[in-house]
Amino acid sequence: MELTMRRNNKYKGMRILTASTIIAAMSLLSVYPISALAVTPPHQQK
Repeated sequence: MELTMRRNNKYKGMRILTASTIIAAMSLLSVYPISALAVTPPHQQK
C-alpha cells in the first residue's frame, strides 16, 4: 500500500507539472501574438 501511495504522489506531481507546462505554453501563445502586434507597427512606420 505504501508503494502505491508513493506512485500516486509521483503521478500526481507529474500531472500538476504537465498541466502547469500546458497552461504556461497556452498563455505564451496567447500573449506572444498580442505583443508582436503591439510592437511591430511602430517599427514598420519608421
